Amino acid sequence: MDLLWADPMLNIQGYAPNTVRGVATFFGEDTVIQCCEKLRVDLIVRAHQMMMSGYGFFCNRKLITIFTAPRYQPEANNKGAVVYVDKQGKIGFKVLSPLEQAPDAGPQGMSNAPTM
Repeated sequence: MDLLWADPMLNIQGYAPNTVRGVATFFGEDTVIQCCEKLRVDLIVRAHQMMMSGYGFFCNRKLITIFTAPRYQPEANNKGAVVYVDKQGKIGFKVLSPLEQAPDAGPQGMSNAPTM
């Protein structure tokens, strides 16, 4: 079961080619359920896919996607997030809003100012 580089997609069974990225695959809710059963876990937390709110749910909250980089691309005003589990086992999120970009900032907010 390859969930590491694959992306979740509604309305598919098993795996399908990822036509959005052009690489890897999509997986359906059935794949998440099978993986949870095989690993004997209730939840899968994954990353590497941009989420506008910093995180997203799939398969009745059996899968969470976390994306930690706010404003990942200059044209995307996405938020970032981190996930935490408290002592009672409850899951929470800390959402990271994009900082205002400085006028001399280039891609990824890196400064274009000369260095010494």
